[in-house]
Amino acid sequence: GEPLLLLHGRGSAAALFTPIFAPLAAQRRVIALDLPGWGLSEKPIFTGHTPQDALRFWMDGVLALLDHLGLDRVDLLGHSMGGFTALGLALDHPDRVRSLLLADAGGLGRASEPLRPR
Repeated sequence: GEPLLLLHGRGSAAALFTPIFAPLAAQRRVIALDLPGWGLSEKPIFTGHTPQDALRFWMDGVLALLDHLGLDRVDLLGHSMGGFTALGLALDHPDRVRSLLLADAGGLGRASEPLRPR
């Protein structure tokens, strides 16, 4: 099926989505990623100083995975920090995001513009 990439929230990992893998996988190609620095991913030293630097760090990890898997476009489901990352990807790389589902996404506020990568 069509690829669906799941992005976890802060303090979590791809394992967060374990309860919904089977139902989703019955209809989709489900991919869950431990964002850089979280879960079982490598823990590279983060040299950034701003939320935009962190966003770029996580987005680069997602784009590297998509490139590695040969995926041009995916549907994204992002929770919390993963929603922040998914939204950043959709804004910066709309050609790579087919659709977007945000669950309690970070980076959004009532009176502010979405935090965008630089």
